Amino acid sequence: MRIFILLITLTFSCFADETLWVTNLDEPIKAIKKSIDPSKQSQTDLTISHNNLAFLYNAKLKILYAEVVASLKTHEEISVLKKEQTEWLNSRTKKFSAISKESGSMAPMLAAIEHIKITKARILVLKKRNYVVGRF
Repeated sequence: MRIFILLITLTFSCFADETLWVTNLDEPIKAIKKSIDPSKQSQTDLTISHNNLAFLYNAKLKILYAEVVASLKTHEEISVLKKEQTEWLNSRTKKFSAISKESGSMAPMLAAIEHIKITKARILVLKKRNYVVGRF
């Protein structure tokens, strides 16, 4: 019984503090962008940096998407957005895969750059819809 009460208390504490827990990915994105220097980095290091940026932008999109879903009022709105997001994700995967399969040693880096471009565009689409979201 004590464990159950402790878990409930911890759960409510986590939710209560959630408004104070702000995830800001802009700083690591800026740091990685600043560190990218083709004249001083190997192609492998450049690819790793771009892959890290792609990961961060994907996380940024996931946070925004979760906030948008939470802000929607009806199951129908949520269903429509989920269908749209699934179609968008499938489209992004196809574009990313097509570039990744290209021959040449620069294909992985070019694929990461395209992934970033496509994901940033999706972030802007969701932001421009004037959803009522929290801190993003």
